[in-house]
Amino acid sequence: MPRWITGIGSGCTTAAGAAVLYWCINTLHQVNGVGLLQRQGWPLNQLWIWAAVGFGIGIIAGGRQAVGRERHAHEVRELADQLGRAYAESYSLPPGAGGMPVFAGWSSGRHAMTGAADGVPVAVFDYTATRQGSDSTTQTNGTSALLPAADLPNFDLRPRTIGWRMLGWAGFEGVTFASETGGSFTAETVRQFTALFHLSVAGPMAVPAGLDADTLADLAAQEEAIRRVFTPAVMERLNRYPTYAVQSRSGYLAVWRASGVLPPGARVELWDAAVALRAALTDPPDRRTDPVVAGRAGKDTSRQARKLRNTVLGGVVGLFVGFIAAAMVMSFLFFQHVPGQGPGLSPFLNPLLFIGLFLVGAAAGAGIGASLPVRELRPQPAEDRARRDARARATGYGAVVGLFLGFFAGSAVFTASQLLLDGKLGNFGVEAALFFGSSFGGALLGAVAVGVAVNRLYGWRKRR
Repeated sequence: MPRWITGIGSGCTTAAGAAVLYWCINTLHQVNGVGLLQRQGWPLNQLWIWAAVGFGIGIIAGGRQAVGRERHAHEVRELADQLGRAYAESYSLPPGAGGMPVFAGWSSGRHAMTGAADGVPVAVFDYTATRQGSDSTTQTNGTSALLPAADLPNFDLRPRTIGWRMLGWAGFEGVTFASETGGSFTAETVRQFTALFHLSVAGPMAVPAGLDADTLADLAAQEEAIRRVFTPAVMERLNRYPTYAVQSRSGYLAVWRASGVLPPGARVELWDAAVALRAALTDPPDRRTDPVVAGRAGKDTSRQARKLRNTVLGGVVGLFVGFIAAAMVMSFLFFQHVPGQGPGLSPFLNPLLFIGLFLVGAAAGAGIGASLPVRELRPQPAEDRARRDARARATGYGAVVGLFLGFFAGSAVFTASQLLLDGKLGNFGVEAALFFGSSFGGALLGAVAVGVAVNRLYGWRKRR
């Protein structure tokens, strides 16, 4: 794409952002319909100046990005020539590799450096993946190495960053290993591996929470296949590459480091690391004598999935409770505000307080959910997919109906209490806070009660 097109597009985007910023600041405090910025002197009071400055910043930023992309392509091409490897401006995934989760939403590949190492074809390339969510689209740019690895089971190995540690706290620890087994060298190697990496069958979003016998048997078989590969000798070699992520799927091995596009110089390190990691996984030393490490007791994948579900549900409930608390506090502060006061710090502190109560509620709910004990349940017969989908739909509809019923019931309770008290509170801020608390609190209780009742009703009908 020509630089001038990129620059104009970036300029229009930042100009629109500057105009929105002007509107947000201007509406923070109005006097007789005149906004905060409109009462300032030139040039702060001119919307077109804000848009023009934003457009200029966007033009400069877009031009720099275009120049940077051209320089990156030139440096990668020169690097490939120096190393005697082929370079291609565009790259397409080989058949079968498109199903790998790391490449989900694949849009394009580019700047590929390909060759062979010990007879194994290797490709290092940049790519863009666009994932469509329920209400937003996420675009990911990265650099990955891709190698064939036909005999490996499916697994997902990630550096144990803060995000993955939090996921482990939430319940999903992945494939666990009992580090106390084996000799001192083996135990230390396993402890170091589990501290550096998060290993799972297929990633957290693909772990089923079902408890039917077929699902449990399939998960157990996949974990056992992974344990046979990740022996202490293999862990010892993988521990030398703590910053690399590895994914095995469909006979291919994808290796990458961090997120974003790597600079040309780092592609050599990625190439060498990918070759070494593949060798460690496909041709480990002492395959016959190296012990298979068992998992920690009570940490099977099904139990982890149920604990993760409890944590997520607790976080959702806590988020709603935080919203109720935020609505009560903000309504109290709003109606307690003395007319004629200047804006002070409240226009800036109130949003922080509102968001803070949201986050505190979500964190508290997630913590409670994560601390709940997970019961040992016996496998149940597999539920028909159509019936499972119908139960999920009915539960969702019941929760929505309960939400509205609870809201109106809470409002009715508030109204009845006001009639009984005959307005004795005498504080409109307190009354407004009680109204929001009773209405939204009733909505939460109604949604939970009706949703659980409908779900239990389906379970009772199934047993009959």
